[in-house]
Amino acid sequence: MKQITSFKKAIIMTITFLLLYIFFINKMNMSLDTSNPIRKIYFITTPLLTSLYMFGVYKRNIGKKKYFWLIVLIGNLLYSIGMSFHSLSGFSYTNQQNIIQGLSNLLFAVAVILFIVGFLILLQAQKQKVYITQLFIDNLIVLSVIITVGWFYLVERGSILVNLTMEELAIPLIFTSIQMSGVYTLFSIAITENKRKINKSLIIALISLSVHTTMNFLFMAINILNSSTSIFVDILWGVSLIGVGLSGLYPQQDDKLNEKSYMYRKILLFFLEIMPYFSVLLIIVIGILNWPNELPIIICGGIVITLLSLRQVINRLEKNGLINELEEKINDRTKNLQIKTKELEYLANRDNLTGLKNRRSLLDEVDQVLIEARNTGKKVGVLFIDIDDFKYINDILGHSGGDKLLMEVSKKFTENIDQERHQVFRNSGDEFVIILDNISNREDLKNFIEDFQMEICKDIVIDGYKIPISVSIGVAIYPVHGNNRESLLKAADVAMYETKKKGKHGFSIYNDSMAHHHNKKIRFKNDIDKAIEEKQFQLYYQPQYNLNAEKVVAVEALIRWIHPKKGFISPTDFIDIAEQTGQIHPIGKWVLQEACEQLKIWQDRGLAWKVSVNISPKQLFKDDFIELVFNIISETNIDPKYLELEITENIYINGEYSIMKLRKLKELGVSLAIDDFGTGYSSLQYLKELPIDVIKIDKLFIDGILNNLNDLSIIKGIITMAKTLDLKIIAEGVEIEKQMEVLKYLGCDMIQGYIIEKPIPINELEERYLHNKKMT
Repeated sequence: MKQITSFKKAIIMTITFLLLYIFFINKMNMSLDTSNPIRKIYFITTPLLTSLYMFGVYKRNIGKKKYFWLIVLIGNLLYSIGMSFHSLSGFSYTNQQNIIQGLSNLLFAVAVILFIVGFLILLQAQKQKVYITQLFIDNLIVLSVIITVGWFYLVERGSILVNLTMEELAIPLIFTSIQMSGVYTLFSIAITENKRKINKSLIIALISLSVHTTMNFLFMAINILNSSTSIFVDILWGVSLIGVGLSGLYPQQDDKLNEKSYMYRKILLFFLEIMPYFSVLLIIVIGILNWPNELPIIICGGIVITLLSLRQVINRLEKNGLINELEEKINDRTKNLQIKTKELEYLANRDNLTGLKNRRSLLDEVDQVLIEARNTGKKVGVLFIDIDDFKYINDILGHSGGDKLLMEVSKKFTENIDQERHQVFRNSGDEFVIILDNISNREDLKNFIEDFQMEICKDIVIDGYKIPISVSIGVAIYPVHGNNRESLLKAADVAMYETKKKGKHGFSIYNDSMAHHHNKKIRFKNDIDKAIEEKQFQLYYQPQYNLNAEKVVAVEALIRWIHPKKGFISPTDFIDIAEQTGQIHPIGKWVLQEACEQLKIWQDRGLAWKVSVNISPKQLFKDDFIELVFNIISETNIDPKYLELEITENIYINGEYSIMKLRKLKELGVSLAIDDFGTGYSSLQYLKELPIDVIKIDKLFIDGILNNLNDLSIIKGIITMAKTLDLKIIAEGVEIEKQMEVLKYLGCDMIQGYIIEKPIPINELEERYLHNKKMT
């Protein structure tokens, strides 16, 4: 918008200036000769006004365009000074003995040369150096022909007609020829700058310079012939010069070429290309017509032919250079492409996190190893490895800690295999595969795996926490357990899950019976989905007995699965699978919702019974778990102090994050219990910081309380510590009266076990403890 405003102002100023000139010329009624003072002022002021416009363009541009306008501005100022001297000499082109006129001619010549230099700078910003050289030679060819033709037809013959010396006519000829060379340069730039757009600013400059060159030539002819001029010629001279300055102020809005304009440009390009050859042809024709009398034409012909030959050499060098440059670029691109291809191939076959080969590479490598094994008859082992409880560890450590653990385990894998013979891959998640090349016998294979596990299954410190590591390994051997990639990997995977089933932290070599168990597990997972959908789960409740009050004061809600065909399915058979598959989340939500709804029923009856619900670590560390508990409490409208959430002590691994989570639960008003205390990652430091209310002693210690002094001492220590921390104690798995007596003597608050009651359905619980008033 600012550029458009400047252009409009310049147009108004120019029109005003020209109208004033016309007005004063007519007002003073003076002739348009060399003595007219208004005319002299006009010819001096016009270049100055143009310079003013050019200065504005110079300030607005940057880079090489800024230098272009600076040089053109200087050239125009010299032109203005030259016009001043020219007016003092009476606008004479013939009195070359006049020092002022000679200085004027010199300034004109320098100004035109500066214009050409400026155009070359503008051209250099858009074209190759070879093109500029070619344009320069084309200019010399055209300039030589113009001067030669002009000398022959105008100078030599004109001097006879106007009674002037050839020297007096030579200066106007050379000056006009240089201006025409400038027009040719600008024409070349305008045609070749952009083959798909029209640069209107450049077109305006080209037309203006062409008209101005014509007017200058006309003034020279009028002066030499002592002829009269008209105000129209003066106006054209001024408008064309000012137009050069206005071209820089014209808003930069390049219009795309339409089909017709594009055709015209192609014609002009062809004309530009043949101009040097046409010039040579013109000289040859003139030379033939005037042979052998015209020495200047012969000399010019020799110069032009030499320049044309040089142009052809440069074109050839340019093509060779382009070919060489293209070959170098192709070679460079090829090399870069090869490097990039190798990098991409590496990345495509490598795991981004661990740097180990990935599953894609695994599939290719297994195929290659099996091809070699078929040819040589050797045996190949495939080890499918899974980090035990990794999903749980990842939940409590967070993804960043889980990634660090995977990197450390991967490092251990590579350090404990013979990398020249064996290969390790990351299959996915926490699953890895090792290919053992050329197995001699099963005994050596077992020894290798045992040594490997011994090194791998050592604690790893992550973010200051010592994490115990164990892995489950499944083994398949070619050709015993499969003769192709798919069957071997599947067999090793099935064997790995068999290890998991046995209790993890070990290895299993595949046999046919494992496939049956694996398929059974898959069906089991599908059955869990169906059980959730068809509501096959039920809650059983196990009473918790207060040893001091000698009555049941709370219950623990325990999930049971009543399958329509298989009957009762123990939680130990499906909870682990549910945690592995993520099904624990909908199951856990249902348990909590069901327990709270039952708690609300009892609270509405006025019964102050506490209900305890087990919470999986996967549930606890799910982002929306706190919100889930809050929503269920709000929906069921229970008093939250009667809801107790049981968590395992393994949450200690996640330190501050665990404490933060538990504190948010406490803010909801619920009580918290540590389940199976003493069997996991016990830490008195964390126990002191955790916002818990109850410690539940695991059945493992209760079983040995009567015949194992260590278990007795541990229980006594736990109870003492709990009393010090003002925590309640519940002993789990109490089965005989003697155990209950010892626990009461040691100061245990509550017990839970078969001596009181096994887990029973809600109707039996209410029948035995509500209707018979055993529960208060």
